[in-house]
Amino acid sequence: MTMLLNGLPIREVGMDEQVTYRCDCCGDCCRHVKDAIMLDSIDLCHLARHFNIPASEVIDRYASAVPLDESGYPIFLLNTAGPDDACVFLRNNRCTVQAAKPRACRLYPFTAGPGKKGRELRYYLCLEKPRHFTAGQIRVGSWLREHFSDEDRLFMTGEYDVIPELSKLLRSLPQTKQKRAMTSLLFFRYLSFDPMRPFLPQYAQNNRELMQALQYLASEKEEIT
Repeated sequence: MTMLLNGLPIREVGMDEQVTYRCDCCGDCCRHVKDAIMLDSIDLCHLARHFNIPASEVIDRYASAVPLDESGYPIFLLNTAGPDDACVFLRNNRCTVQAAKPRACRLYPFTAGPGKKGRELRYYLCLEKPRHFTAGQIRVGSWLREHFSDEDRLFMTGEYDVIPELSKLLRSLPQTKQKRAMTSLLFFRYLSFDPMRPFLPQYAQNNRELMQALQYLASEKEEIT
């Protein structure tokens, strides 16, 4: 059954399913992607390692911040360029960061989302570029094993636990504390990573320290003037 995700058609698929798909290296899926590719902290870390620069510099060069919801929780979207809103990493129909490209790109033509129990993942076929589905055959499970690492899975399932807690904490804070909260969030969620060290242990530690910082901020009494 076809459904919509962020306004785009998708269809749930099973691991044993065969899908008609072939990459012709045309670059079409890398065009018209304005506001479509989110860079998570794991993506930023991979790109920082690839370019040998800090994550903050990756953000400055290649991403734009937008609020995820009314809590003000920031996310980063990959920048685009040119009249066809192509990915900034596309050159001559080729990805220039192939070894470190964002998870959304590696997974394509599939995407992943939470299952009914939260920590389970479900997989979907992205149908917004129908010309990609006219030749070739791929097996869903084989594609995911090649392009969706254990690190990716553990990060995604971790996010489904962490983000609701963070959003709830942010919404509970008065406006006078929001700026300090966002400073902590940006630091621990996106900037406080050494790209040359394993990502997941840093991710877990940063989330613990961020939750402690926000809980302390929430309990802190405001000065009465």
